[in-house]
Amino acid sequence: MSEIRQNILTGEWTIYASNRFGKPYDFKKHPTREAVERKCPFCPGSEQMTPKPVYTDGEDGNWTIRVFPNLYPALSCDSVADNDDRFYTSVCGNGHHEVVVDTPDHKLNIHDLSAEEINKVLLVIRDRYADMKNRDGVKYVQVFKNSGPEAGASINHSHWQIIGGGLGGLQQDVERNNCDWYFDKNGRCLMCDMIRHEKKEGKRVVAENEMFIAFVPYASKAAFELYIVPKEHICGYENMDDEHIKSLAFILKPMLDKVQRLFKGLSYNICFQDIVEGDRTETRHWYARILPRIGTYAGYEFGTGTFINPIIPEFAADKYNEME
Repeated sequence: MSEIRQNILTGEWTIYASNRFGKPYDFKKHPTREAVERKCPFCPGSEQMTPKPVYTDGEDGNWTIRVFPNLYPALSCDSVADNDDRFYTSVCGNGHHEVVVDTPDHKLNIHDLSAEEINKVLLVIRDRYADMKNRDGVKYVQVFKNSGPEAGASINHSHWQIIGGGLGGLQQDVERNNCDWYFDKNGRCLMCDMIRHEKKEGKRVVAENEMFIAFVPYASKAAFELYIVPKEHICGYENMDDEHIKSLAFILKPMLDKVQRLFKGLSYNICFQDIVEGDRTETRHWYARILPRIGTYAGYEFGTGTFINPIIPEFAADKYNEME
């Protein structure tokens, strides 16, 4: 069971999922973060170690993509309200949490796959996203991937996660307010204008194809952070057709290759920034973020909410563009 509590000072939400305390962890935390050898629940032949799949493209032991409910969900359907504190705000942690295993090979990660293989994964994620978004009580669906221990991965085998619940987060609240304000003032989508500006400036653009553009954001929080954005105004991941998904796969693949060339074994996060139910579709523009985990957040970041980034975005873009 889960509970979600709001910080009365900042408006931030925290999910408390005590069932996740006992989840397996594949990495020794000190001193080298090497992987621990044990039977992997995500490998072919270990299907009995996970819940029954909600999607698989093959029989047990013979599949390439497998999706199942998380055995240690952050949000779950059996959460019960138990808030007798009338000063603070909390809600039930009701929702759904699925795992998308994107390769049967324990030694591979998403950046090792071909663009065609990534395309298949992204299509499955789109279908699972749409399914979750249509469930009762789900107002926001977060798709993300934690690659490597510094990015928060607990299982070494490559996988994505999809969490759907009754609210977004502070990130979604802030973006909604800023995008609505910009549209009301200018009559245009903020991200659409951002794309036009980045293309005109050319300082931070790293790649583009017919349907997508990749650039280092002007005020990136993380060193070498990347945005991947559809050129067409698309407000949600479920609204992308097969051609959009294919185009996304064919720009995501070289971007992940470049991230991996920054440092050997670099951990990173991929986050899909989506729309919350009820948001204005004309103001919200879907995009993906790739966040390499170089360094760590420390006292200043936690104390102020302001991030210290040692890499200026224009330098990061130059480094990416120097890579063949």
